[in-house]
Amino acid sequence: MAWRRLKAAWAALTAPAETGRTEPGRHLDTLLTLVPAVIYVRSCDAKSTLSYVSGNVQALLGYSADEILQTPRFWIDHIHADDRDRCLGSLDSLPQMGMLEMEYRLRAKDGSWRWLRDECRIVPGLDGQGREVVGSCIDVTGRHRSEQALARSEAELRAAQIRLMDALESSDDAFSVFDAHDRLVAFNSRYCATYPTIADIIRPGVSFTELLRVSARRGQYAGITAEHADQWVDERLERHSHPGGVFEQLLGDGRWLEIVERPTAEGGRVAIRRDITQRKTIEAAIRDELQFKQSLIDALPFPVFYKNTDLIYVGCNGAFCDALGKSTGDIIGKTLTETYSAEKAAEFRDRDQELLAQGGIQNYETTFRWGDGSLRQIAIVKATFNDPDGKVAGLIGTIIDLTPQKRAEEQMVQNARLATLGQIASEIAHEMNQPLSIMRMTAENTLERLKQGEVAADIVAGKLAIMVEQTGRMGEMIAHLRSFARIEENERQPVAPLPIIKSALALTRLRFQLDDIALSIQLPESCPDLIGRGNQLEQVVVALLTNARDAVCAHHKPGKRRISLSLEQRGDDLILSVEDNGGGIPDDLWSRVFTPFFTTKAEGAGTGLGLSISANIVAAMGGRISGRNHGDGALFQVIWPCGGGPVPTAQSPSKAAMEPARRQRILVVDDEPLAVDCITDFLTARDYDVVAAISPLDALNMAADTTFDLVLTDQRMPGMDGNVLIERLRTIRPDLPAIMMSGGSMPMPSVGKGPTAQLPKPLVLDQLGRKIAQLLSAQDAEATPPPPPPAAEAPPLALAATSPAQRLWLMGELTATLAHDFGQPINIIRLNAENALDNLAEKRLSDDRLRRALTSTVEQCQRMQDFALQLVSTTRRPGQPPSRMSALPALRAALAAIQDRVRMQAIAFSWHVTPKLPPVLGHAPRLQSAFAQILTNACDALAAEAVSRHAANPPWRPRLSVSCRVDSDNRGIIVMIADNGPGIPQSVQDGLRDGSIRSLGLPIAAGIVAEMGGTLDIECGGGSKVTIRLPTPPRRLFLAAAAVPLAPRLAALGWVAAAFPDKADAVLLAGDWPVVQAALPVLSATVADLPVLVMAAADETLARQAVAAGAMMVIAPDTPPEEIAACLNECIQDTGFN
Repeated sequence: MAWRRLKAAWAALTAPAETGRTEPGRHLDTLLTLVPAVIYVRSCDAKSTLSYVSGNVQALLGYSADEILQTPRFWIDHIHADDRDRCLGSLDSLPQMGMLEMEYRLRAKDGSWRWLRDECRIVPGLDGQGREVVGSCIDVTGRHRSEQALARSEAELRAAQIRLMDALESSDDAFSVFDAHDRLVAFNSRYCATYPTIADIIRPGVSFTELLRVSARRGQYAGITAEHADQWVDERLERHSHPGGVFEQLLGDGRWLEIVERPTAEGGRVAIRRDITQRKTIEAAIRDELQFKQSLIDALPFPVFYKNTDLIYVGCNGAFCDALGKSTGDIIGKTLTETYSAEKAAEFRDRDQELLAQGGIQNYETTFRWGDGSLRQIAIVKATFNDPDGKVAGLIGTIIDLTPQKRAEEQMVQNARLATLGQIASEIAHEMNQPLSIMRMTAENTLERLKQGEVAADIVAGKLAIMVEQTGRMGEMIAHLRSFARIEENERQPVAPLPIIKSALALTRLRFQLDDIALSIQLPESCPDLIGRGNQLEQVVVALLTNARDAVCAHHKPGKRRISLSLEQRGDDLILSVEDNGGGIPDDLWSRVFTPFFTTKAEGAGTGLGLSISANIVAAMGGRISGRNHGDGALFQVIWPCGGGPVPTAQSPSKAAMEPARRQRILVVDDEPLAVDCITDFLTARDYDVVAAISPLDALNMAADTTFDLVLTDQRMPGMDGNVLIERLRTIRPDLPAIMMSGGSMPMPSVGKGPTAQLPKPLVLDQLGRKIAQLLSAQDAEATPPPPPPAAEAPPLALAATSPAQRLWLMGELTATLAHDFGQPINIIRLNAENALDNLAEKRLSDDRLRRALTSTVEQCQRMQDFALQLVSTTRRPGQPPSRMSALPALRAALAAIQDRVRMQAIAFSWHVTPKLPPVLGHAPRLQSAFAQILTNACDALAAEAVSRHAANPPWRPRLSVSCRVDSDNRGIIVMIADNGPGIPQSVQDGLRDGSIRSLGLPIAAGIVAEMGGTLDIECGGGSKVTIRLPTPPRRLFLAAAAVPLAPRLAALGWVAAAFPDKADAVLLAGDWPVVQAALPVLSATVADLPVLVMAAADETLARQAVAAGAMMVIAPDTPPEEIAACLNECIQDTGFN
């Protein structure tokens, strides 16, 4: 039909105009706008260029005919990429076939895709050769959508049928299936129990008619006498041949059955029978209204219940009983108060009364104590049902367990955070290794020359100067990390954007040059200040430039990559624009580009945090960020309100303040002995009286007997924080000056009146000397100057638990921890080098002292490299797939690593492990790292608690217990690590769950556990208990002979079917004894060491023969699947295959 319309249209278009008639083309266009097909014409030589298209194309695609005709490659550019090659190939065959039909997707003007059915044919010219191609296109989008919807519906139906059959097989209801010939093909044991008078004839193949007649003659049904039996059977067969609805049946023993019969697709019948005797007694008043397929509800895998208007339970399914941990008799007929705790009963009562008053459907989430004692997150969906008069008779509801879904969401957060930390660790390791290598080579070269006696003072000075320079370079990296560490409350101030933007450009310029990217920069000579934080503004600029670089590199070859950055003032706004030619972002993804962890890059190429963090930084500065496609790429614009005022600069200390005080006593506290030695050497050389302590407790004991003029302490130390130490020292001397050293961000002490200063690691000795002199010469001054007036604040932000701001703080805290861990060895390196230079200048340095200093430098370099390597290997995405392994060696290795701490801290340690643990799936070194992180945290917590309880009476002793056992359902292992320390604060637990925790240990451990498909739970009360659950990978079972039908039941118990014996962990051989006897030798020859479980009817003699032939165990043929799985597990453990 479409071709006939096309042929007629072409004839009218090409026919010569008759004399005195109007132009046929105009009339044809008018005519074609009224038909559903779009007519087009093109030459035979051009696949895409059209010479004619009918005007009704605009209604189909939104483009006018002129727009299409003026675009030579319109068809090629607008066809879907997945259809283009196929359609071009079809067009190649058109000259041979003469005509062609094809369907493809074409992008409309509004961006949507339309499915078109295209029919075209070659129209020959006068010479008989193909001159033009004429075609018609019809919109078949609706048909395609209907077909897709139908396919989805069919797939969902098949899945539902499988679940339903599995549920009915394990149901307490009587279940039967008859084929198209009305012969019994399937039933469960409950079916025989329901009809005990005919149980002897219930077997596969018996007809439904025979079952009815025999049961009627034997008095199976109430009220059916022998003379009326035939009539009753005929009526029952009539109902059976036209099944539908639900009907009830009274048996001769007084029991009531509810029967549901349905036709099957093959013409058979499926029926479910349920004993409803108790329900008939309790619900006599409403039994006619409870015909909503009770049996099907009971077969559902999730809990279902229903109540009357008095909120009394009148029915439920087995899953609901399991959820409550009660029997049906303990639920039906009971009120909410009799069923739940007072708090839950009140909550459910309020919800039920609201539903009964308003009607409709109610859906809400809550927590619920499951029948097994676990606390779960659930969704409850309820609706009302009516009686025959249309009045509300009660409500029906279901419970959906959301706990697996919530845990999966938590695991996604943990995995994303672990990937983010891995990327940070990788970048830090890369940046640090270069100066580390230079320092190490310099130190080793100098040591070698010392050994050879070829050392001159100027050579040593030059080498040490190189080390100091490289340490300074690393210190700048640490300072840059620290600048992202924590958002201080009074940190926001006016900042000049131009220097910061230029600094960001300097950071990225070299990379742009290496990637051959043309960078266009337009910056004004001056611009107003912004209110914010300079390091964060730099972070925004770097993030935008980095994203633009990734986009152009992925979209263009070198030489064609372009990025432009401009800054301009428009009125009271300052606008930063970054534009690239990287192809842009799909329109449907723009709404998600600023959400955390969303990225368009390849897996592992980005964290998805850059733009989300930038959006929150800009919002905190009172601005806004937006993006859109522009030209051949994307355009991002950041708009800030202009701030004002110059950035205040710090005043340099006076020259007098830089002069050190003489013979004043300084207490130096640091848990790194090498750092203490270096600082002591430096201060002693400047005529200070130095007393050193390597623990906070030693410092407190010294302060009780000795008066100090100043304390210089590290911030993070085992057992006591530097802030706490300063506060306790100031209880002895309130005006004690203090200097805090730290490799991370430093909150200052809030107690005491003494002057307090802070110095970041790595320390610069000259700066340390000036700060000590300044504090000692100004003891009578106030501890700290009054804070400046607060800067104008941006509007407060409402932060969700996973907001970009909290992700920013998380990243800051992670980098703060890294900065501290790197800062400590860098500090020692720098102190060693500067001390050596100072002693060389004063001619106080011997070869032995120089050798010790350089040896210490080499050791600290190695320490940093080992730390970086361990951090990267722990947090980066594994390059190899996980393997089956035992978790016990990893746990033992982690325990061995803390044994020194256990002895030093006098921890009472206990250890218990269950023998024959099942395997887990993962990477042994990463699992060991997870255990080590948790055990280290426990030891740190016990050390802190020991400090606070050192004077307790009776004496307090720290305890640490570790256990590893098999999960109760044999689905995995459980590792529990418990201590009697202060416990893990709730804020830390919440932070671990929602991703806002500000530390490394627990996030790394939780991420690794989530990576293995497990969970990490924390309980507090008299200490902390960390519970790790690791699942066991499914075991593979080769099912031989008659064992194949057991596959679904055994799969649910953790044994999945294997296609071949050599791919399996065990073999299940079932069947008659001759089959078993013939198969055993073949299996033994194929896989000699594989455990074989035989399931057959065999006496003691035959069982011994089976074992002699290679079987490990022989069980009865009617053994339940649960016992079969237990026997298989036992076979695996006995052979060591786990």
